[in-house]
Amino acid sequence: MDVPAGKDTQPILETLDVKSTLTGAVTGARTVERNALKKAQQSFRTVLEIGNAIQTELDLDTVLDRILERLFGVFPQADRGFIMLKADESGELVARAARQRGRDQPEAITISRHIVQKAMGNRVAILSADAMGDQRFSMALSVMNFRIRSMMCAPIIANDEALGIIHLDTTRQDRQFTLDDLDLLAAVTNQTAFAIANAQLHRKLLLQERTERDLQLARQVQESFLPKRFPEIAGMQFCASYKAALEVGGDFYDFIPLAGDRLGIVVGDISGKGIPAALMMALLQGSLRTLVTAGHRGPELISKLNDYLWANIPSHSLITLFYGELNTRTGDLCFLNCGHNAPFLARSDQRLERLVSTSMVLGIQPDPPFQVNNTQLQPGDALLLFTDGITEAFNELEEEYGEDRVTAFLQAHRGLPSEQILQLLVEEVLLFCGHVRPGDDMTLMLVKRQ
Repeated sequence: MDVPAGKDTQPILETLDVKSTLTGAVTGARTVERNALKKAQQSFRTVLEIGNAIQTELDLDTVLDRILERLFGVFPQADRGFIMLKADESGELVARAARQRGRDQPEAITISRHIVQKAMGNRVAILSADAMGDQRFSMALSVMNFRIRSMMCAPIIANDEALGIIHLDTTRQDRQFTLDDLDLLAAVTNQTAFAIANAQLHRKLLLQERTERDLQLARQVQESFLPKRFPEIAGMQFCASYKAALEVGGDFYDFIPLAGDRLGIVVGDISGKGIPAALMMALLQGSLRTLVTAGHRGPELISKLNDYLWANIPSHSLITLFYGELNTRTGDLCFLNCGHNAPFLARSDQRLERLVSTSMVLGIQPDPPFQVNNTQLQPGDALLLFTDGITEAFNELEEEYGEDRVTAFLQAHRGLPSEQILQLLVEEVLLFCGHVRPGDDMTLMLVKRQ
């Protein structure tokens, strides 16, 4: 739209739907030129060149710098240009690339919030042929401070989401931007959106690959803390099973050789999942082993472990622990149950007993009392220790597997070999869950006196 110049002339404000392309319909009047077709071909070639320059580049900052470099070549009247994108966390616009003609480093970036809000909110590219005189932007300090005579601002839209903007402006009255320029910039933003989506997807894939490698390494480290083989002691059977809800988790078990005919048996559960819980598990197991090596036993051992955890773990962490010292010759077992699920003791005469919790969870207060309990495994008895990932597993109907099902399972399968019992119990729990992924780690230990 051509408007005669004069003191009564109103500034020109044009908008363009960014979904329009150089090959589609564009709203707004155009100056009909004899070389319109040639100009359109040149513009189309420019978009292709920019697309070719950025489509294979996967580093986002490099992509944005190249786009501005090309735009400054396409629009010789541009004095400033910058690309702003939403920050991942805050959603605030952040300048990711900037250029100022004649300067190695651009001056501080300022832009009218009104322009940006209109461009991103309405999904339109904006052109002002005289931004200083445009009443729409008369309150924008950036327009006045930089004496902007003409500007273009186009939103970058991908999957119907406004990712940011591309902004170009000039201080020269005689070289203003036109609606054809705005059309070209809108087409470039479509290419930019595609390039940004590619770069962001590449970045996510790299992060995912790195995370998977880190988790795999964390899993290997965690597995190194678990016993590599079960104790082989005449008259006894030992086996255990561990299945993390995620790649790594916070459950653990251990068999700790003690003096004489004694063996320490441990099952623990740290609140939470993933790497934080796995780190806590490593801290707990390493501390326990260190204290055992130093000669601590029974309630003294657990008391020192608790005080160390109290001083070194986050206050919101909860640690349950079953620690027992088993005389493998006589079957005598002294144990401390610190808030852990009560193990099942399946007697040879078909009775089921529970080794209930008599002490509080670890790490929540200093120097709490710990109570030692005693029992004896008779020939044919089996002790099943487990974490709440077994009993608190849910199915599609939000039903809990529960301790009653564990009881029924033991009564039906108690005559099987120890390792088969654990394998079948895990399979039954997973079958019960169906398509619901287990929400917690599942750890089992079985100790049987023959």
